[in-house]
Amino acid sequence: MKIYTKFHLHKEGALTTSIHPQRPCILITLKNGVIELWDYRMGVLLQTFNDHNGPVRGIDFHPTKELFASSGDDSTIKVWSLNESKPLYTLKGHLDTVRTVFFHQTEPWLISASDDQSIRIWNWQNRQEIACLLGHTDYVMCANFHPHEFLVVSASLDKTACVWDISKLQKQQFNPLFKDDQEHFTLHIKTIMKENIFSDFPPKFVMIEHTKGVNWASFHPQRNLIVTCGEDNEILTWEYTATKIKLKDKYLGHTGPVTAVVFHPMENYIISTSKDRSFLVFSLTTHNVIKKYGKNNRRFLHLSTLSNRNILSSTNDSGIVIFKINKDRQNFSIDHGKILLINPSKQVQLWTSQYGMSIPYTSLKSLGEEGSLFRCVSYNASHHTVLVSNGSNSYFKIKLYHTVRGVTGPNISSSGTGTIAKFFSNNDYFIYNAIESKINHYSMEDKLLTSVKLSQKDIINDIFTFNQDLFLLYDSKVCLYDLESKQIKNKVDFEIPKEIISSKDQRYVAIRNQYSISILDINFKLISSVAVNNKIKSFAWNDDNILIFSTATNLMYMLLNEEAGIIKTLRETIYIIQVVNNVIFYIDKTSFVKQLEVDLTECYYKKALYNKDMSYIMETIKTSKLVGRKIVEDTSEAGFHSIAIGFTNDKHAKFCLALKSNNLKLAYDMAAELDKKELWSKLVSLAIIQGDMELAEICLKSKGDFDRLSFLYLVCGSKPKLNELEKTAYHQNDLSRLFQYSIYGNSLTTRINSLNKLGCYSLAYLVARSNGDNDAMRHSLHLANIKGDTIIWPDNRDVTESLIKKPLQENFTKWPLHPSTE
Repeated sequence: MKIYTKFHLHKEGALTTSIHPQRPCILITLKNGVIELWDYRMGVLLQTFNDHNGPVRGIDFHPTKELFASSGDDSTIKVWSLNESKPLYTLKGHLDTVRTVFFHQTEPWLISASDDQSIRIWNWQNRQEIACLLGHTDYVMCANFHPHEFLVVSASLDKTACVWDISKLQKQQFNPLFKDDQEHFTLHIKTIMKENIFSDFPPKFVMIEHTKGVNWASFHPQRNLIVTCGEDNEILTWEYTATKIKLKDKYLGHTGPVTAVVFHPMENYIISTSKDRSFLVFSLTTHNVIKKYGKNNRRFLHLSTLSNRNILSSTNDSGIVIFKINKDRQNFSIDHGKILLINPSKQVQLWTSQYGMSIPYTSLKSLGEEGSLFRCVSYNASHHTVLVSNGSNSYFKIKLYHTVRGVTGPNISSSGTGTIAKFFSNNDYFIYNAIESKINHYSMEDKLLTSVKLSQKDIINDIFTFNQDLFLLYDSKVCLYDLESKQIKNKVDFEIPKEIISSKDQRYVAIRNQYSISILDINFKLISSVAVNNKIKSFAWNDDNILIFSTATNLMYMLLNEEAGIIKTLRETIYIIQVVNNVIFYIDKTSFVKQLEVDLTECYYKKALYNKDMSYIMETIKTSKLVGRKIVEDTSEAGFHSIAIGFTNDKHAKFCLALKSNNLKLAYDMAAELDKKELWSKLVSLAIIQGDMELAEICLKSKGDFDRLSFLYLVCGSKPKLNELEKTAYHQNDLSRLFQYSIYGNSLTTRINSLNKLGCYSLAYLVARSNGDNDAMRHSLHLANIKGDTIIWPDNRDVTESLIKKPLQENFTKWPLHPSTE
């Protein structure tokens, strides 16, 4: 048996927890009156709820609705919505601390236990108290409904635990007299029972074997059993019928007060927490402790579970822990299309596509200790034989009957010492003994064929077959071992490998650990590698070398070019067995083989992009409806920009793709609709590169960038268009632009006039003098009210040529283009 921690949170002052029945969420109550909602799979705080005045001691999710209830030292019960930070309403009636609060599985009821020595039942829909159970003479530490029957169990510090029959409450609820929607019948259930409540709801059974206060009591989810625990360090189980109850067994092991105890929802275990800084797992059959767990020497205070899942949560002095006992994944093996499965009851079942799941062939309970798991299982369909190895370094070869005979003992044909036992082919198998560090190769008749002594420096964690070789998985590497030559053919470094599988065409192998997958060729050369944030649970190849893998939250794919993506989000964890076409065969927590049909169009499309398969790409565009930004990005990165345009309606994305595909017309249309300066600037640059001066002119005008527009006219030799800009600047009285345009257009008069208007009379005089314009010279001197000899003449006084050379060709047209051949 192993205990796996799913989530650990350091949280001072944590008191109780409640796990959501469907979502990966948990509610945590704190001493400061705050309630926190966490996603335990991602480790993220989702929301906080704060309305209690004092410590919050009771918490419970509604089994089907988005509600939860809380209770605390302020003597109130509050009902909340998960979508709001304030309570929907508050139920009042208790006179002291309310220790626990729980919802009924089917009825609109809440039950609460309080230090005021009472247990109260509420209708949370009409917000009324409908029953009060009195009988305890000290604090009531907990009270809860039976999962299926109309019973209540309670525990109190008066050294007793009680069972209460509330079936009358259910019958009265369906009497029309008590319907709230009929105005003339307003008499409430509570009113009828008020005078004689003890006769209607007396304790059905009283359990009095504890010598000190009882802290907790729980019903078994299927059997007529109750478990209680108390300050006397003992755990007691009780068996009841319709008329009596009796003490069944005592479970000893704790050295301090036992704070909580529950039945495991799926196995024959009792789990308890204690102030002795441990929680224990007891066997219901042997009554022995089969697992002890402690966390940093902290006292365990509370324990909660769900009725249909292998998940528990506990609070201690340092925070909370969410854990499960053993893995949910069941052992399976596939051979020739037949899937052999060992179910949670350790029974062997066979699944085929023709007949589905068979009834059990045999039971393997006798091959291991209670709570132990089989390390591996291997099936040989040709000989209808299975190899199993348990956690005690023993293996068994079991011959299955050809006809199902029900749950019988195993037909063991051979057994021995071995850590890993698997079939090599149809006619042989191998055994790895970790103690001796040896691999023995046997025929189906148990004749030793080969024995290999390996180095004892490194321990092999697992072994997988590949053709006539073996993959040896160590802590930090994977080796391909030739059993005949007794040599390592190849090896690759890989941290903590969990599993390795080969593609169906034997060209590639995939190795995974908890958070990454690497694909290699048969020479162990790395092809691609992908890392994810969630734990990888399983993987399998399909026929076209697409790797399908599952995490705790998603079903994903991986290609040979390191491309990975999500196929769909999973509501629960699945374990992939094989992939056939677009059908995934898997097992889940129910241990049944199931089928899931998925759409792999995106996978194949991205594979076609990688392989430049134009025929498949065009066919996909015609027949499928792929959407998403990632599809657009991948198509564009593969060089198919014009194809990527068809996958998006985003105008900005279309503009960028049009630029990449040199589609100036589409780029202009998108830029005109968006009308952003940065887009016009990008389009101008591309238009100039392609020689489309007309488009560049339109874009620069739309952008209002007259400086670049004038320079474009200059380099293209378009003097008429420069003159138009000059006139525009003159009418707008933009003197700096007017001067600039006069230089580009070699307009002497405009240049002198613009300098005069700018107040640069001396400079205007020099320009006029250098060009021999006497009238302009006199005009500038008159405006400046100075004489010409006072102006200093530059040394280079012979410059009379134009500042701008005459262009080679004076036109403004598009560059000629060759016709497209595509």
